[in-house]
Amino acid sequence: MPGTYVVSTQETFSTALLMSSAKKEKFGSPGEYETNADGVLKWAVQLAVTFTSTNGIAPVSEVLTVSVISATDPAAGIAVGSPVILTGLRVGIMAPERRGEKIIGGKVWHSATGVQRVDGQLRPVKGEQQAS
Repeated sequence: MPGTYVVSTQETFSTALLMSSAKKEKFGSPGEYETNADGVLKWAVQLAVTFTSTNGIAPVSEVLTVSVISATDPAAGIAVGSPVILTGLRVGIMAPERRGEKIIGGKVWHSATGVQRVDGQLRPVKGEQQAS
């Protein structure tokens, strides 16, 4: 089975901006949400990231969806567009499987234990509106 890697947000991304945070819906079951074995909600946190440029390679940006297990919104109080750090960021690859003529899996996944603003604040600073 492919391995799982712990990743440093600060060393991997030159920029990571919060785009959204929402409960993960169960596939094919609108209105029902995924939970872990203990019944704690799974959240899909979307970030716009730019990977740190190394060895003269041009920076690359993309949107990442990161799973976070939390009883409450892990990005509550962080305004959309705020620079963030993912704590406990892990990256893995689902093992490919053959199902009939199709091969499924082999996809990269991301999970984290939390999200925090780069400045360490979990609440809006003066003059900012709280994220909804």
